[in-house]
Amino acid sequence: MLLKKMRNSLVLFLAAALLLTGFARVAAKPAEKIATPGKKPEVANGSAYAHYLMGLIYDKQGEFEKAVKEYRQALRFAPRSSEITSQLANDYAWLGHMYRRQGKQEKAIQSYESFLKLRYDDPDKNTAFRFSLATVYEDAGKLKKATSTLAEIIKLNPKAIEAYMQLGRLYLKRNLPGKGIKIMEKGRELYLRKSDLYLLPRGGSRDYQEDIQRGIYFLLGIAYSKEGNYDKAISRYQEYLKLDPDNDIVHFYLGADLDSQGKREESILELKKAIELNPKNAEALNYLGYLYAEQGIKLDEAIKLIRRALEVKPDSSYMMDSLGWALFKKGKFNEALKELKRAVKLSVARDEDDAIIRSHLGDAYFAKGMVKEALRQWKKSLELDPKNDKVREKIKKIQNKNKTGFTGFNRVNKRNKS
Repeated sequence: MLLKKMRNSLVLFLAAALLLTGFARVAAKPAEKIATPGKKPEVANGSAYAHYLMGLIYDKQGEFEKAVKEYRQALRFAPRSSEITSQLANDYAWLGHMYRRQGKQEKAIQSYESFLKLRYDDPDKNTAFRFSLATVYEDAGKLKKATSTLAEIIKLNPKAIEAYMQLGRLYLKRNLPGKGIKIMEKGRELYLRKSDLYLLPRGGSRDYQEDIQRGIYFLLGIAYSKEGNYDKAISRYQEYLKLDPDNDIVHFYLGADLDSQGKREESILELKKAIELNPKNAEALNYLGYLYAEQGIKLDEAIKLIRRALEVKPDSSYMMDSLGWALFKKGKFNEALKELKRAVKLSVARDEDDAIIRSHLGDAYFAKGMVKEALRQWKKSLELDPKNDKVREKIKKIQNKNKTGFTGFNRVNKRNKS
């Protein structure tokens, strides 16, 4: 279904860009560089100290890659030197940080992994640093490694609530909402206990703590919704709104799930609230307009709402479809056909061909008396969604040449019920 696809595509973007900013991309800042020699490290001969000093010189010049080579050479002669190891680990941290900023993900991963290998003797103190590694894994598309790294953080520090939220988000990204729910409910329980939480330094900030709490509630709402558990999803969104009642995005998602429960009036109120808070919330504008069109009510308002949504997102195929459908319900078949053809063309170009858009286009063709074109679109719709019995019935009626009294185009599948 169209709306379901749209909501799924929004999940991760909104979580990271709208609700989770400030902690979705945690970067442990390396310790301040020390470029002055301390006591002479344990050495087998003078070679270790010579390489060590050269490393310090390169550090002072900001030539961290060269410094790393010197420290590694020094460790060949003094493998047990804690001071050389410390300088080398510090440089790996700096290189990882630098490579991340440059977008060199593989090099950043190598540097961070090398840092953690050097700090094997003190893993608990480096759990915060693992957030950076998990983030780079994710950026590089290595979602399983990112997941296992966050799971390791929780194992090392079971009260690191940030890791619960991030791990839950990754499970959602991997389309594993059940696992996401399990881990994030544990994080929610931790928060409600008011335990000694927060792995990162910002944990002392009340704003930061509330950010994490809101993030967990929002992501749980998304996860429960993906599982079809709308009661739980609604409950978590409502918990979120107690902390932040003016978040238009959450009002939109709450409205969508209320509609999925058949609570149409409550859904409309939430969608209107989202639009009131943000008149450019394209998703809420489109959803409300489509709801009106589906019911065949307030069609002029529905068309205005959807046109406003398209002003914000002019290249949205599913919003073009909504406009075409509202125009169709209004009886403006020529305009409807134009918009629906545009929607199909765009969705196909993006490799997002959709059964509902095809079905709507078929209905518009049929209303114009273009039976062959209608049949072609309905067949394509059925290929994309073989379970759509209503479309199958339309095709059957055409094939039986029983067109009299045909009302198939007046009844459509709800795009939020697939």
